Amino acid sequence: DYYLSINGSAFAYAYSVYNGTTSEWVWVSGNGGSYGNSGGGNYHYHFDDPHGPNIDSDNHPEEHIIEDIVTETPPSCESFNYSQVGVTNWQCAAVTGVHELFTVFNWDCIGYDWGIFHQPLYFQLPVNGPFPLASGSTATASAIFLHDAFKAFDIWYKNNACAGSYAAMEQQLLQYIKDEFEEQGGNVTLTPPMGFNGDPVPYKTSWPGYGNCN
Repeated sequence: DYYLSINGSAFAYAYSVYNGTTSEWVWVSGNGGSYGNSGGGNYHYHFDDPHGPNIDSDNHPEEHIIEDIVTETPPSCESFNYSQVGVTNWQCAAVTGVHELFTVFNWDCIGYDWGIFHQPLYFQLPVNGPFPLASGSTATASAIFLHDAFKAFDIWYKNNACAGSYAAMEQQLLQYIKDEFEEQGGNVTLTPPMGFNGDPVPYKTSWPGYGNCN
């Protein structure tokens, strides 16, 4: 199989593997520009033609569209290094670079967006029975809560991405993350709580599961 770019079009190739099945797609820029979100450009999907298709805006093998091509990679518990907030009954973990890839494939638009928070997010939970201070179980629970937020946002994204701005989507993603932690009596903020002196930890992912922080 091969792909041929014609008329100087810029293109990018990506693939995912899930349960032994490899899915592939090619993004073609209409004007040789960059790629990175839904909006302009054309998406063309790999199919098993031994001679391969040329890639241009008129060549769209609709009958071979692959819909679920992105393998979810859950957050790792190692992303969450909790420490006590001052002398309070609260703990906080600062995480930088929280990100996830979201896709939309329908007849209105086909595309993807990276939801990326370059600045730290401050994940806060009470210190209590379900969330022992700086424990592996608290870190693992936090990874699960964040993953649940990603999954909830993914549903929203598939219904709204075609008409939404990136800024609006970023704000909505943050709200889903906040909602998940608030349901547990916690909070997520863009600024550190007073009394927190912990260092930010780079965001990590894990596959399968949420890592081992026991």
